[in-house]
Amino acid sequence: MSSISEDIADVVTRLEANGIPATDDPRVAVQATGVIVLVEPPTRDYVRLIQTWQLTVLRNTSDVGIDTTKALGVVLAQLEAADDFPIEEARPGARRLSIERPPVPAYICRFTSP
Repeated sequence: MSSISEDIADVVTRLEANGIPATDDPRVAVQATGVIVLVEPPTRDYVRLIQTWQLTVLRNTSDVGIDTTKALGVVLAQLEAADDFPIEEARPGARRLSIERPPVPAYICRFTSP
């Protein structure tokens, strides 16, 4: 394991290399006009030497209809197809990006890595 910030930057870089829009900064995510993946800091397990990652696929909209589900689904499918991210779980949810704004629709994905 490298430093947390280096590991997060690596995941963002690998997502972008797979054509998936990504950021590690909620301030950037709140400005996104389309679907974006927010890379959250990982949980580290020092006994098993693994990191558990949360990738939040989100769309800045108050629309929780089928169009948002489809847009989130497109990026989720890209994540599922990328060999770098062995997604173990994906669940619908919401993510609040700032105090001033309501939560936005999201898919919260989890995977582990060494």
